[in-house]
Amino acid sequence: MKRTLILVVDRDDDYGVKADVQSPVVGFDNCLKAAEALGIADPEDSDTNALFAALNMYREMENDPDAGSFEVALVCGNERVGYKSDTAVVDELEEVLDLVKPDRAILVGDGAEDEYVYPIITSRVPVDSVRKVYVKQAPGVEGTLYLVKRTLEDPQKRRRFIAPISWVMMIVSGIYLLSSLFTSGSLNSFISHATTPFIFFVIGLAMSFYAYSVESTIVNMLDNWKNDAKRGSIHTVFLAAALSIALVGIVVGFYSISEVYIERDSQMVLIFLVYSFWFFVFSGMTYAFGFIVDGYLNSRRVRYSMVAFILNLVSIGLVVNGILDYMMDYVGLYYTEPLMYIVEIVSGFGLAIVSSILHSMIKRKFGGSHTEIVPNEVL
Repeated sequence: MKRTLILVVDRDDDYGVKADVQSPVVGFDNCLKAAEALGIADPEDSDTNALFAALNMYREMENDPDAGSFEVALVCGNERVGYKSDTAVVDELEEVLDLVKPDRAILVGDGAEDEYVYPIITSRVPVDSVRKVYVKQAPGVEGTLYLVKRTLEDPQKRRRFIAPISWVMMIVSGIYLLSSLFTSGSLNSFISHATTPFIFFVIGLAMSFYAYSVESTIVNMLDNWKNDAKRGSIHTVFLAAALSIALVGIVVGFYSISEVYIERDSQMVLIFLVYSFWFFVFSGMTYAFGFIVDGYLNSRRVRYSMVAFILNLVSIGLVVNGILDYMMDYVGLYYTEPLMYIVEIVSGFGLAIVSSILHSMIKRKFGGSHTEIVPNEVL
C-alpha cells in the first residue's frame, strides 16, 4: 500500500516569523497547533487556510478505505524570499521525506508564492495532486480595495510590487532630467523642460521610500545613534567626522564653481560633483569604519559586512569618477585621456568583483548566518 504525504509549503516562513512555529511540522496534531498559532497571530494570512485545507484532506482520507497510509506536514522557507528561502525549503523537505518515507505527495497551497518551489519538490518525490486554496472575500470594489490595502501593509509585498515600479519611474525620469540638463542653455530653460520628469522622479523616490520602509529605518538609526551617544560609543565620533567631511565636500563644491569659467548651467552641476564627490565617498567610508572600530573595541570582533561596504564604496567612487571625467571632457571643461576614465571604470568594476569574491569566501568559511568574524581568524 502506497504512503501519501500531504504537504504544505510556506516559502516566506510566515509561520516562523509571525507565529514562532519551529518547522518542519509533521503530524495532524502538530500541524493543527501550528495553524492555530498563525491564525491567532495573523487571522488574515492565507497560509493558515492552506494548512487547514491540508488537515481537512487528512480527515477525508481517514474516511477513505482506499487511501492507504498518509501523513501531513508543513515545511517553511525564509522571510528573505529567493535562493535562501528555497534552500531552507529543500533542507526541511529532505528531513520530512526521511521521516515519513512517502511514495507520493499531495501539495496544498494558497496558489501564490509557494508555487515557485513546486518544481523543486517534484524532483524529490512524485506529486499526484495539487490543491489550491482560495480565501473567500467580500465581492465588489470595497473588497478589492481592502485586499490592496492589506497587501500594501505587508513590507515584503511592498518591496516585491512597488519597488520595481519606483525604480523604473526614477530611471526613466532621471534619464530625461540628465538629457534636459545638458541640452538646456540656462537654468530657466532646464526648469521649464524638466518639470514633468522631475515630478515623476519625486513620485518614484517617494514610492521607493515607502517600499523599503525608509522612514522606519531612519527612526531606528536615530534611536541607535541616541543609544550610542548615551553609552559613550566611539561610533558617535566617527559619525560626527563623517558629517563634517560631507559638509566640507559641499563647501568645496560650491567654492569650486566660482573658480572656473562656466558657459552653461550644466557645467556648474558637473564641477560641483567632480570637486565634492570624493568627500561624500570618504564620509561614507568614515561612517562604516566607525562601525568596525566600535565593534572591535566592544567585542573584539569585526563586521566583515562593513569591510565589504567600504570596498564597494571605493569601487562605486572609481566608476562614478570615470563617468564624471568623461562628462567633463564631453562638455569641454577639460580634456581627459580616454584611457584614464576607462581605467577608472574598469578598476571600479574589478574592485567590486574582488569585494564580492572575498565576501563569498568568508561566508563559506564561517557560515552564511555569521555577520561577524574575529580578526585573527581572517588573517
